[in-house]
Amino acid sequence: MVDIELKPRNQLKQFFHTFFNKLEDLMFIVFQKTPERLIPPFLMRWMDNYTRKRLHELEQDVIRQRWKKVQLEKTLEEIRSNNQGTKKAPSDN
Repeated sequence: MVDIELKPRNQLKQFFHTFFNKLEDLMFIVFQKTPERLIPPFLMRWMDNYTRKRLHELEQDVIRQRWKKVQLEKTLEEIRSNNQGTKKAPSDN
């Protein structure tokens, strides 16, 4: 059995999430455009660590989303098979 809970979206949380994503994109663009010799070594190390950490987080999100998709597909198939079973069952009058 799959436990799915629907919650209303938090507009403030959504705003900050979008803002952070845009800021992160901007940071990567600046780093890509800046010549390496102009970036201090500590900032390069930090960026490398941050990129690795973020990549790992995104990989974990992809895995979680795949599992959710599989679970939802299984649940949908169960619902469909239950609906077909109730349609084909003779009615007791």
